Amino acid sequence: MEGEDDGSKKKPHRKSLAGRKADKKKGKEGNKFENVDPKIRNPKAFTFNSVVSAERKFRRTQDIETKKERIPLVDRTPVEAPPFIIALVGPPKVGKSTLFQNLVKNYTRHSLSDVKGPVTIVSGKKRRLTFIECNNDINSMIDIAKVADLVLLLVDASFGFEMEVFEFLNICQVHGFPQIMGVLTHLDMIKNKNTLKKVKKTLKHRFWTEVYAGSKLFYLSGYHPLTQSYPKNEIQNLARFIAVMKFRPTVWRSEHAYLVADRMEDLTSPESLRTNPKTDRTISFYGYIHGTFLKPRVSIHIPGLGDFLPEAVTPLSDPCPLPLKERALKRSLNEKEKLIYAPFSGVGGIVYDKDAVYIDLGGSHSHNRSKGQEDSKNANPLLGELHDLKATLNEKMESATIQLFSNSQAITAAEVEDPVLGTETPREKNKLTTKPQDDDEDENVSEDDIEESDDEEIDFQNSSDEDSGSDMDENTQEGTTFEDTLEGKIEKSKARRVEEAADAFYSRFRNRSMQKMIYDDTADFMNVTSRADFDLANCNAPEEVNLEEMEEDDLKDLFVGGDYAESAKKLLDADDDDPFGFGDDEDVFGDFETLDGGDEGDDDGTKNRKKDEPKEEVSEEKRVELKEKLKEKFDMEYDDGGDKSFYKDWKSQVEEQAKINRTFFDNIEDPKLLQELQGLPPGSYVRVEISRVPCEFIQNFDPQRTSPLVIGSLDTPNQETLAVVQARVKKHRWFPKILKTRDPIILSVGWRRFQTISLYSVHDHNMRNRMIKYTPEHLHCVANFYGPMTPQGTGILGIAPQGFEGFRIVLTGAVLDMDKSTELVKKLKLVGQPTKIYKKSAFLEGMFSSQLEVARFIGAKIKTVSGIRGVIKKPLRTPPGACRATFEDKILASDIVFCRTWAPVDIPQFFLNIASHVTPQLRLAKTVGQLKREQAIQAEPNPDNLYTPIERPKKEFKPLQIPKSLKEKLPYKDRPKIKEKLKMEQRIAVIKEPHERKMSETLKLMKQRVKERDEREKADKAKKGVERAKILKKVEERQTYRQKELRKKIFKTLGQMNKGTDSASSGGGAKGKFRKKPQ
Repeated sequence: MEGEDDGSKKKPHRKSLAGRKADKKKGKEGNKFENVDPKIRNPKAFTFNSVVSAERKFRRTQDIETKKERIPLVDRTPVEAPPFIIALVGPPKVGKSTLFQNLVKNYTRHSLSDVKGPVTIVSGKKRRLTFIECNNDINSMIDIAKVADLVLLLVDASFGFEMEVFEFLNICQVHGFPQIMGVLTHLDMIKNKNTLKKVKKTLKHRFWTEVYAGSKLFYLSGYHPLTQSYPKNEIQNLARFIAVMKFRPTVWRSEHAYLVADRMEDLTSPESLRTNPKTDRTISFYGYIHGTFLKPRVSIHIPGLGDFLPEAVTPLSDPCPLPLKERALKRSLNEKEKLIYAPFSGVGGIVYDKDAVYIDLGGSHSHNRSKGQEDSKNANPLLGELHDLKATLNEKMESATIQLFSNSQAITAAEVEDPVLGTETPREKNKLTTKPQDDDEDENVSEDDIEESDDEEIDFQNSSDEDSGSDMDENTQEGTTFEDTLEGKIEKSKARRVEEAADAFYSRFRNRSMQKMIYDDTADFMNVTSRADFDLANCNAPEEVNLEEMEEDDLKDLFVGGDYAESAKKLLDADDDDPFGFGDDEDVFGDFETLDGGDEGDDDGTKNRKKDEPKEEVSEEKRVELKEKLKEKFDMEYDDGGDKSFYKDWKSQVEEQAKINRTFFDNIEDPKLLQELQGLPPGSYVRVEISRVPCEFIQNFDPQRTSPLVIGSLDTPNQETLAVVQARVKKHRWFPKILKTRDPIILSVGWRRFQTISLYSVHDHNMRNRMIKYTPEHLHCVANFYGPMTPQGTGILGIAPQGFEGFRIVLTGAVLDMDKSTELVKKLKLVGQPTKIYKKSAFLEGMFSSQLEVARFIGAKIKTVSGIRGVIKKPLRTPPGACRATFEDKILASDIVFCRTWAPVDIPQFFLNIASHVTPQLRLAKTVGQLKREQAIQAEPNPDNLYTPIERPKKEFKPLQIPKSLKEKLPYKDRPKIKEKLKMEQRIAVIKEPHERKMSETLKLMKQRVKERDEREKADKAKKGVERAKILKKVEERQTYRQKELRKKIFKTLGQMNKGTDSASSGGGAKGKFRKKPQ
């Protein structure tokens, strides 16, 4: 048994230490795929089942990514953005003013009784909004489309889309499409729910067709006539969408500065108005700068008014500022921060100007202490304090007292004597006035305060001429120009900056010990930028070290030290290598010494680059860094596959350009110099003063009618030059008439609206501009007109004249080229008749009027109506204008000869600015047809232009005569045959006898009776046929009805039979086993 147990005992398992099995087990135990990506560990689990579905998925992914891509634009967004302009556009009686008031009340809790002009409000911590209501005027629509960031397009749902909506959308397509949100009103007029749902769906899809698929459309479901408001939750929803919307400015707006004037003031002196009420006015406009930087000495254009050169552009304090920076962490605004500024509507409270401060007193009843006035005072506490102010600040300071102890006597300001201020020198007084303020105070100081402080500093420095400032102000008011005062200010500011720089440089070494600077090793004072700094540092030694009081040994110690000798030697050697003292580029521009005794980025005060290190090592390190950067760039492009390298490079270039634009002027600290070089930044609130404005603008000024009042800058000087402009245009398909050449037309190009005369042409394949008389119906053509030079690609919009009823958009297009001279030709056909014909040459008359004209056309190609070509050879002596021409074949005397030529066409230099803000009734050029209709002139047409019936006489040809020799050679069938003329038989006249006449009349009468009988029988037969057809139809219907009924009975019986069989068959199976057999 023991042996059996020993034999049955299993051998212990021995693990294989090598081989495929061991490697496999080691791999499982080690779990080498634990940290590996599942796609790499098991790629088959992540593959696709179908190639077609994978292709579709990939294509869809690429489509989504491509739709997200936008053309990169240089980011010119300022630090503090101007208010976004939101326009309310729509036909009349659609609810624009009501929605305007509701939105303003939602943001500011302020009710506007009368909406006039733009209204600026603070809607969030970093966002302000300017609301503008657009009039039902084509000029207002055009100006709104040029400046609006967001358009609320109101549509009357009970009526549908009106013509003004489509006009505005076409205007936006030309001048840059802003963000558009549709708003449906008057939905409460539709009572039926199904109809309302259908109308919403129809209008939504039509709106998507005009704007883009998926554009937002809001519904204002009701209206409360007592409160004159829409539902509050719907207004809040609309305001929430406006608050989070992102805006993308157009290229034209990002390259041009413009203002939307929210305030206007007439600065004309009352004396000149008294002497001449029709004199030109001096006006100042106020508004926020949009777009790019506004340069003070650049011409501006006001649409509806004209071009002007501003007398002054002055920055002012922001009347509607954003909340303070310490409030940025809070989620919402408090009631004091929800500001509103609407000068045209009489809302705004206090207005600060360069010349004065304007306070809204609220009328003659504003001082009544009633409950309403107390509420208004609490709403604006600053205005209430100004109302209650009874003493000036100086009087309050003199009457102010201070009590140091509880039992001590109060001290007044007159009893206090300041010993420091009483004994200060003029230089110290100047230092006190020019001391820089804190950062918090600088943020609240306006540009005007900076200018006043600069003037004060100049007056303090020139203490001998204390009254020069007042004299200068009087001179500038009396007759000096703006340029003289500007040049004087610039020169004084430059001199002041030079003196301040010198003082700042000397102050570095004023409190230093020269002995410590030379001999102290711990402080690296000798490490100056250039030799000039070292010399200027030594110039201040007499102020700190008194050499006369020092002994001889001390003086020797100063100039014998080894350290000084070595450092001086190094400086001299450096000067020998670089006599101008510039040194290396890094020495001049790279290292900047700080006032604390060290360099930037180095804590222990030593230079970043040691002079003992060789330049070869530095260059080698730079080379290695450059190679590493290039390698990283290559790896990144190779790993990405290079699919979107072009788009990424383009985007990176745009971002780099934006970074350069932001940091280019960072080193300039002087605000005046920065303003001269760069201009006023967007977001600034400025005052633009212009002169020579027509008096009719002030007399006819209405904030509601002239809104918006746009002031656009003409940044390039070419925009003021008039030249011939070529544009690619197309007549609008909804305009009922085609356009005729040389008819005056109103165009909107850039900021301008003007009337000009346009000539239309077509560009042929041989690079010729051929003039056409009318525009094509559905094709583009080239329009040549005289107007201001505009950048290529600028949109062009043609407008119908005033009083036109119908769709007012005439044409659309874009500028192609700008040139002062353009070759435009038209087709001209010269017609002549042959007088004498000699085989292949002929004499022509009527084509030219003199021998000189013939001489100019020698060698010109001519052609007859029948297609025979020829050439003009030379003129004839008589008659004048006759010439000799040769042809490729002999022509006939009846042939008409043409000479096709191209005559140059001069473009009329007609340009008229549309001054719609000066007078509502414009006097514009009219077409010839309008003048003829107004004066009832009937034009006499040219007979050659009328369509008359053509009567051509039949030409009789001579009989064909074949020579006898040719007759003999012709076959028999082709030979002419001689036929005798057949004589017509003459019919004999028959004279009947009287009884024969009676017989013929009787026969004729009988035939007539038979004919009448046949017709009567035929009619009776047709009538009987109609009656029989009716009877047969009734019989057929009765028979068809019987057949249908019979068919129904049959199918019903068959159905019942089939049902019985189905139930019998369904009753089988398991249940059939227990069914009893019939006995």
